[in-house]
Amino acid sequence: MAKTVTITATKDAYVDTSNNRWYGTESILKIGADIDRHAFQYGCIIYFPVLENIPLHAKIINATLNINISTAKYYYANRYMEIRYGNMRNNIHWEESNIPSNIQEESIKTGGTSEWIHEKGNYSLDMKKVLTPIVEGKETNNSFCFARGNMDDARDYIYIKSVQSDSKPYLNVTYEEVPPTKPSNVKPNDENKRSNEKVIFSWSYTPQYEGDTQYKYELQYSIDNGQNWRKVSKTTSSTSYTLPANTFIYDTDIIWKVRVYNKQLLMSQWAESRFHLIGKPHTPVITNSTTLNTPKLSITWSSKGQVSYKIKILDGTKTLLDTKEIVGTQKFYRVSRTLENNKKYTIRLAIKNKYGNWSSEATKTITTNYPEPEKPELIINSNNVMGTITIKCIKKDGVLPTHHFQVFRKDDQEQYIKIADNIKSTYTDYTVKSGKTYYYKIRAIAEEGQYKDSTEASKAAFVKGSQIALTSDYSNGINLRYNRTLQVKYQLNRQTTNFDGREKPVVEYGEHLSKYFSIGFLIRDNEDIQKIEEILTANETILYRDDRGRKIYGTITQIDIDDDRRLKYNLTFILQEVDFSEVL
Repeated sequence: MAKTVTITATKDAYVDTSNNRWYGTESILKIGADIDRHAFQYGCIIYFPVLENIPLHAKIINATLNINISTAKYYYANRYMEIRYGNMRNNIHWEESNIPSNIQEESIKTGGTSEWIHEKGNYSLDMKKVLTPIVEGKETNNSFCFARGNMDDARDYIYIKSVQSDSKPYLNVTYEEVPPTKPSNVKPNDENKRSNEKVIFSWSYTPQYEGDTQYKYELQYSIDNGQNWRKVSKTTSSTSYTLPANTFIYDTDIIWKVRVYNKQLLMSQWAESRFHLIGKPHTPVITNSTTLNTPKLSITWSSKGQVSYKIKILDGTKTLLDTKEIVGTQKFYRVSRTLENNKKYTIRLAIKNKYGNWSSEATKTITTNYPEPEKPELIINSNNVMGTITIKCIKKDGVLPTHHFQVFRKDDQEQYIKIADNIKSTYTDYTVKSGKTYYYKIRAIAEEGQYKDSTEASKAAFVKGSQIALTSDYSNGINLRYNRTLQVKYQLNRQTTNFDGREKPVVEYGEHLSKYFSIGFLIRDNEDIQKIEEILTANETILYRDDRGRKIYGTITQIDIDDDRRLKYNLTFILQEVDFSEVL
């Protein structure tokens, strides 16, 4: 922005070259030539405190010298009129009687006519050319000398009012300060940096003139998109600033900007840039309430930069759930198991970003507190031919009506497992071992998932003979009662290898073991053999049980049926035991 200042002369004087006299306290300044000698005689010196009013290296737009001529005369010049300025040092002693030796005149204006006329009053002279080298630091003078010279003829002298008068000489100067240009080559810019490495902010300072250097810089950076800024200010010519490694540990975008100052404390515009800092994600925020009014837990959270997540649920120190890593950006997870009432559980959640970094774990403790149905009642009966146990579920009236039941079972060593769901009144268990005591409880489930468990009850059932059934329909099994034979065969995972130099082979033991049962029966009924064939040839797992307490899940690998003349059948099949889970 342009500024205009008025600089009033603070000292002036004129000199008489004919006798080397110095006149520094007069109310007028005298300029003229010796008519007889046709030579310069009187000249004036006016001192203006320019650099006290205009910053060094400012840009001069306009500069006008204003003087008041106290006498109006006609002047004739056979050649020309010159107005000159002298190189006047600030350390001149105005009290000296002789003309200072360090005045060196240079012409700045020439009258090109043969006659120069000026009336009494104000006179202005363009001084931009004079002030520019001073303000740019190319000249060290701070004053001016004006002279009338090279005159062949003149009728009188020029008289200028001095600083001792009521009309002091003055300068009107309009200028602009020249600030540094905006820093260039800012780095880092649109790139990735790692949080465990130091970050060097750097830029370039462009000089505006010879000797122009950076005096100071201000640097600011933000990790929240410009809402808050961290500020650094240093008086130095260095054009870089270093953040130590691990100043920030989180994955984030960083906006930063820098501006510079020159020695005149003029500042540049901001140079702005941004880059991405690779670090671990910010800890996610679990948004669940601390109180859960249902046994069904759905975990919700907010996060940034998530590409996968993992969740743990703890009951005290016991881990109830560990999802391991789940790939996905969803921020919702429905827990499949129900939670007990009036208990505290701890949720632990971490997320991973696209750079493979895991966040810190977010934790939240929740307390279950939900209304429950009335405690249900169960009645247990057994069938000692089919080897089944029937559980009758009885609803009780209460605050929450029972919608359905779940059935849980265990033996004397196992934990309870859920074997049936969505039961309305009765459930039959076809998968017990003959003669083994099992423990049962039922769970009354309300419409919104609230539940209440019954007391525990136990029962044993006995299989008569043997029984086979498809796992897709246990209730449609068939008992095999006559002439049972059963042989067990193990297929061991062994491999021998011969090596040169060894007399005997070397054995390698595999980790797998296959178990086969060769089972035979006498079948007396055509309808039975047809049903048996349907079961044994189905492409699914079957369950074999017998009165010896065997309970085998397997797949049929071979079937042999011999038809004798008495309309009886000798059945033999090979059952390979396979893994099977009864847990719902």
